Amino acid sequence: MANVNLRDLPATKDYMKAFANQVFQPIINGESNAVITIPKFGANSFIKYIIRFAEEFDEDLKVKIEESTWIRLELSGITTEDELWKYIYNELIRKFPEGETSSSIKAMAGVLSIIEDQVNRDRNLVFVFNSAELLIDNKKELAAPIYTISTLAGFVKFLLVFYKEELGDQLLDLLSKLRVNQHVYLEMRSSQDMKILIEKEERWYGYKLSENVKVKVAELSGGFASLCRGILSFANTDLSKFEKASPEAIASNSSVSIWLLSTYNSLSDRSKGLLMQILINKKFKKADLPNYLVKTGIIKDTDGKLTFFSPLFEHFLREVNKNEEKFVVKGSRVFLYDMPIRKIFSKQEYQVFEQLWKSKNRIVARDRLSKIMWGKNWKEKYSDWAIDRVVHKIRNKIGDSEKEIIQTLKGKGFKLVTK
Repeated sequence: MANVNLRDLPATKDYMKAFANQVFQPIINGESNAVITIPKFGANSFIKYIIRFAEEFDEDLKVKIEESTWIRLELSGITTEDELWKYIYNELIRKFPEGETSSSIKAMAGVLSIIEDQVNRDRNLVFVFNSAELLIDNKKELAAPIYTISTLAGFVKFLLVFYKEELGDQLLDLLSKLRVNQHVYLEMRSSQDMKILIEKEERWYGYKLSENVKVKVAELSGGFASLCRGILSFANTDLSKFEKASPEAIASNSSVSIWLLSTYNSLSDRSKGLLMQILINKKFKKADLPNYLVKTGIIKDTDGKLTFFSPLFEHFLREVNKNEEKFVVKGSRVFLYDMPIRKIFSKQEYQVFEQLWKSKNRIVARDRLSKIMWGKNWKEKYSDWAIDRVVHKIRNKIGDSEKEIIQTLKGKGFKLVTK
């Protein structure tokens, strides 16, 4: 068995087994190729795991892949079909030096020659295409080499690794042609896995951590190893201070805040909007969420209540919510992030909000809101308490607990303030 830096491997045998079941079995035992969707943050480590496990840990994992060779291909930076053929050719030569052909032969012919030679030796070849969404995002022609290779023999398989949450029609067409019917979402580590990972980091760096610190780091990291390492780096600067530090203080640390920001920026606009909806709407339903957010562990379902994977991330989102423009106008419709305003409010709440929106950055008198709420009978039914109650509900639903968006002007009325 090759000498591998054990620090780069998952923390427990159970995690390794789960990892193998999710990643390897669809490839090894299935008749089709497979897709794996991974959160962008920390993804490169997982790709390294795939290659190392596949080639060096088959005995430990009890996965029968002795005759398989896994070839990792990083698509970032590849823009043309010719570049991709040359790249694949060079990677194959590294694996099979005896397959090198004359420089006068085109890379495409060299690739096919090497693959056919290995297939004739009954060797399985598994191509891992990292950042597979680039097959569509750059140029359609990048998919051509994969189509060509896929026709050679059943010994050639593909693992397409995506960081994009939603697969577009063109990408689905590609997966259909490759006969892909396995879609795996890689899950994050459990609390027990995180505890063992922290103990490994403690030995590696010579940390001296109390049990309280270990528990706190495990809870705050939410199963993401890269975040865990950032928190540990901060904790080790002053362990006694860290034990007392609030999630807000920890989230403000540079090594942690950079991770949280990159995590947020890696998500689609739709997912960002949904996260904000969960943040401000306690009744948000899991059924309204895409698989990506739930299956990758970004959102957790705890006894029917949706929570974020870490209180650090929740604090980060609250800060974003304070500073980011909440309302988006598309044509004549107003959205709260990606949710139509009309769907958020009751009829009466919507009517009041609509008046505030039409008069944004200007004062709307209580009498005006009273007429909207009670019509012709507004004088008889007038109630400051009822008006305040409706405005309070609107504020709750748009995440305006600080009353910064809908301001109360004593003795005058209300004003909806936009940037």
